Amino acid sequence: MDSRDAQKNKAELSFHDVCINFNFPAFLRKKTKAVLHNINFSIKAGESFAFIGESGAGKSTIGKIILGLYKPGAGKVIYQGLSLDSILTTKLSWYRGQCQSIFQDPKASLSPKMKIKELLTEPLILMKSAAKADYDEIIRIQLEKLGLKPVLLQRYPHQLSGGEAQRICIVRALLRNPKILICDEPTSGLDISTEFEIIRLLKSLQVNNRLTLLFMTHNIYLLPHIADNVGIMYKGELIETGPVAKILNYPKHVYTQKLIQSSRYN
Repeated sequence: MDSRDAQKNKAELSFHDVCINFNFPAFLRKKTKAVLHNINFSIKAGESFAFIGESGAGKSTIGKIILGLYKPGAGKVIYQGLSLDSILTTKLSWYRGQCQSIFQDPKASLSPKMKIKELLTEPLILMKSAAKADYDEIIRIQLEKLGLKPVLLQRYPHQLSGGEAQRICIVRALLRNPKILICDEPTSGLDISTEFEIIRLLKSLQVNNRLTLLFMTHNIYLLPHIADNVGIMYKGELIETGPVAKILNYPKHVYTQKLIQSSRYN
């Protein structure tokens, strides 16, 4: 295997026995709940990986750990060979550009008091790598790639359709040239035709921008359309992982079998 093949097969992001507990108030004392328990997985650069499970299974918590919003109570997260703890301490600004996210409710991610042009200018200001005179052209090019018209720049988020708002969120994330894009239920609030438009767009961006995509979803019928590999989450545990086709056709865990049987996939 030559050096190029070795690099291609090297994990870009990996979790090693990651655990996290949350404290919540109870009668007379605090109670501790295990939210993630011994999570292990690795994702290669350019891969599309989906975490699937019901609400409360721990999918979004994994995403928030990757984003640096939560710190594991135990275990390690490794990004490009470096400890995420160390990265967040010494290279936080760099990492914020490396890892971006889009969420279930796009309009909730966009300030209602700012026009779209202002919202899209913010990431360029944070990057500090583009000249101010180039902002308009950079934004125009990204809008064009996502099939959006410049007229939207003068609108406020509430004046956009759900699909337009989600595309704007994608543009906003891509302006920082990330390596990883976390997609936490990015289509669940959209009608089915718009849902698949967004999915096709994300998959196209994965190829053209060499993005690593992480999907968090409860819709198992989406798996063949969004992911190369999948991890099944159940009550804070990653109970089964593998290629999408293998998991859908030959599920090993009882929960996975029930999930498939009860889904729109069948």
